[in-house]
Amino acid sequence: MRRIVSQRGLVLILAAVIATACVQDGPAPTAPVITAQGFVISEPRTALVSEFDDVRVRLEVSGKIEEILIKQGSFGADLAKTLDKDLFRLFGLDQRPYSRSDVTLNFRNYINEEIIEAGTYRIDIAVTDHLGQSASKTLLLEARAASEPDTAAAPEVAEIWAESGEFVFRRVGPGGLTGADPFGITWKTIDPIKVTIRVAGAVNGANKIARLDAVDFQAVHTRSQVAEIVDRCVSEDVIEFDTANAAAAGQVLAVVNDEQRYILQAFASETTLSEAGTTVVVTGRYKY
Repeated sequence: MRRIVSQRGLVLILAAVIATACVQDGPAPTAPVITAQGFVISEPRTALVSEFDDVRVRLEVSGKIEEILIKQGSFGADLAKTLDKDLFRLFGLDQRPYSRSDVTLNFRNYINEEIIEAGTYRIDIAVTDHLGQSASKTLLLEARAASEPDTAAAPEVAEIWAESGEFVFRRVGPGGLTGADPFGITWKTIDPIKVTIRVAGAVNGANKIARLDAVDFQAVHTRSQVAEIVDRCVSEDVIEFDTANAAAAGQVLAVVNDEQRYILQAFASETTLSEAGTTVVVTGRYKY
């Protein structure tokens, strides 16, 4: 009898071990994903004040949504748990998305009703699932005054329009910085947590770098304006700023390389970890 009981106990133990192994061998839950619909989230959405079209952002998790944090200026709310129905309307919801696996937010009402002055704005979006996994993105906005035309007034005949373009700077671990050759700059990471980078002139590269305000980039329309702003600023040996969690968005630099003056504005930054080291990507626009 004891042997029978022992054999039955052994069978039960083996069954429990096999069941546990099956559960553990299952696919690991994937991290939440935030996706812009119909636009690139790293590029700013531009419109006249209170005249933005639909701005839809989709949130997806492998399990259940636990938290959706929205922050813009002094405003902050958890859309997954709020009972404020006015917030449902502002973000295009019909009910709380708590415990759902996906939801699409529409920021149109919030932007048009709450952002009532011209300027550059950012809305931080973060989603967390029931396992504690999270993802975050930053929505960038440029609201123009309704009394101003969408394009700047034509300069006088003697003036020449400033040229402009987009840049993508990328560095993987200790490797070289790509995309920055025209500007003669480089950087190195000095803080692994906030992924702080220290920007400086490259060897035989830029002979002037300086930090500017966001309004300086917006105010520039002609080459003479670029030259005036770059020439009047005080050169710095290095410039430091964080890049984790899109922290570089809004940073503006003045650069002189090979006698060419540039003004650069970062619109977004992303950081990822890999075996090769931390990958840092900073995107934005420049004028010269």
